[in-house]
Amino acid sequence: MCNFAEDRYATLFYAQYDPVSRRFTYVNAGHNQPMVSRYNAENGHDSSAGHDRLLERLDEEGDPVVGLLKECQYEQAEIALVPGDVLVLYTDGISEAMNADLEEWGEERLITAAKLSTHLSAQDNVTAVIASADRFTAGAPQNDDLSLVVLKVL
Repeated sequence: MCNFAEDRYATLFYAQYDPVSRRFTYVNAGHNQPMVSRYNAENGHDSSAGHDRLLERLDEEGDPVVGLLKECQYEQAEIALVPGDVLVLYTDGISEAMNADLEEWGEERLITAAKLSTHLSAQDNVTAVIASADRFTAGAPQNDDLSLVVLKVL
């Protein structure tokens, strides 16, 4: 049972990663859908940044946000990761970052920036994606946090 005011709710993404089995187990309660960038098996392991990668979204539908329904069951999902996979988790402050013309950076730009950074370390991937969002917003004030987590499977 949630203890929220009737007009309050929160998104939540909870996950556990087992580095031995490479299993990523998660629950998504209305949060942005994380994505996994994977090698395209048909193209082999081309070293050109991002061009040989496929993108898979985790949990297309997801469960309701926390606090919206008095009684709610949340479903756990699991995905097997393989070496070379890059998992990208983010808040809507990243995809909804705006420039001075109030144009959103958007998920397509986020996806492009993440795919083009897959050859980098996880930390450098975060830095590159945030830098890309910053170039787009060009110093315009933001109304939300810009949070990004990248997990690179070795």
